[in-house]
Amino acid sequence: MHPAHLQSNQLQLLQQWEEQLSQVSGQRIVLVAYSGSAQSTRAAKSNLEHPTPQLPL
Repeated sequence: MHPAHLQSNQLQLLQQWEEQLSQVSGQRIVLVAYSGSAQSTRAAKSNLEHPTPQLPL
């Protein structure tokens, strides 16, 4: 799994989602796009269901 190379319109959409989620949650939300194998996709979905706690920056 490695960082995805996004097109301009995809990057804009990702940034819009970050902003909307940050406003709704009251916390800073950062979305990261990855590309890779089906196994990587399952791992990413698992992380969404059971997020790893992160220290605030």
